[in-house]
Amino acid sequence: MNTKKTLFTTAALGVAYLLKNKGTRDKIMNSVQSFTSQSKAKKIQWHSLIFISLTKAKKPLL
Repeated sequence: MNTKKTLFTTAALGVAYLLKNKGTRDKIMNSVQSFTSQSKAKKIQWHSLIFISLTKAKKPLL
């Protein structure tokens, strides 16, 4: 438990240090936004594939 707390504290301090600079802050925010948009796109694609496979099933799965 103590190791987890130390790890999160170190990460939080690192993020606070990086967010002080405007250029670094913009780079971090852009990379986070692109990562979240990619993961949302993958999630939407995955859900649509599941929906299509369920609608094309000849007999109910349950």
